[in-house]
Amino acid sequence: MSVYDPLERAARLADTVAASVPGLDPRWREVIATVRRDLFLPDRVWTDTGPVDRSTDERAWWDAAYDDIALITAMDGAPGREDWPTSSASQPSVVAAMLDLLDPTAGPFLEIGTGTGWNACLLRAATGHEVISVEIDPDLARAARAECERAGIRPHIVTGDGILGHPVRAPYAAVVATCSVHVVPPAWVEQTRPGGTLLVPWTSPWVSYGIARLTRDDDGGATGPFAALGSFMPLRAAAAGYDDDPPPVDHDAPTRERVSDLVPWAAQPEEPEAAFVVGVTLPGYRFLTARARDPQPGEWCCTLRVIDATGANWADIDHTRDRDEGPFPVTVHGERDVWADIEHTYDRWTVQGRPGPERFGLCVEPDGGQHVWLDDPSGPTWPLPNAVRHSMTP
Repeated sequence: MSVYDPLERAARLADTVAASVPGLDPRWREVIATVRRDLFLPDRVWTDTGPVDRSTDERAWWDAAYDDIALITAMDGAPGREDWPTSSASQPSVVAAMLDLLDPTAGPFLEIGTGTGWNACLLRAATGHEVISVEIDPDLARAARAECERAGIRPHIVTGDGILGHPVRAPYAAVVATCSVHVVPPAWVEQTRPGGTLLVPWTSPWVSYGIARLTRDDDGGATGPFAALGSFMPLRAAAAGYDDDPPPVDHDAPTRERVSDLVPWAAQPEEPEAAFVVGVTLPGYRFLTARARDPQPGEWCCTLRVIDATGANWADIDHTRDRDEGPFPVTVHGERDVWADIEHTYDRWTVQGRPGPERFGLCVEPDGGQHVWLDDPSGPTWPLPNAVRHSMTP
């Protein structure tokens, strides 16, 4: 037996998760207490403070394994992308809250994004239903199979492109994505049976936040509300149409100066509700990493760059540490003032009572068109770009 007593740690983690998720179905607490998370983690993980190596600091590794935090479990490794995460173990309380959105009495389940395999094993152990999990990375899929075997739980892990689902065993009672997408891939809807559930973490170029809980209808569409749950890593798809690279900015665009009273960070991921609304209502807008500088000794200043989907219009907003009131200098590039769009969106969001994701929903139409709605499917809507319209297969 390990000196670190994994089952005792798992029980404490389960108690922490249950306290963090009000009304959590007891079956999810039970499987978190019995399906050991440490079995699914590599010997090197990354927290928000850096790498933790089991070989050099075993206690820190065990503490990370059973803390209620997300862990990076794999990095890209390619030149120039050595610090680019490609797989993670999601925060246990977020995992539990997401699984609690499912009907555990209905199966089978299709999971998109196996990762470590822990989520698939929780689902399998709690429900007893067949779980098919699709992982695009052959090495991760191979490791997950071994880890599931070691845990004594056997979901069916398939190496493949998750954007295509797994039609061989369709239809499913539920499709559960552990990766985020900006539009719902048509195959996920097609492979869910009428009345079934899709859990889809949502992302935009601006922020990754919110999970759509969709119900498949008889006509081949799906609709449902968002839940205010945290971010997930983006889908890694071999299929076309998921390019996250920012467009090049037009450095020859006309320039003008102005000031703004809106704090540059007001609609950033640190304020997820506001950032979610920007991502919905201003599709394609993104911010780039701030450039830090020291204008004077002891001071700190940075520039936030906001860019639209074309790259023809962008803005730089200057901000000094601890300064929460304007005016803030703004340099506008291009014909359209993109920072004015952010200001307008933030003002409207404030007037509407600062709605979070739970007041929004997502609709996938039978032909593949998709839009986000506010308060009701017949209320205000915003179309999602790049949704592929298609003819449903019989």
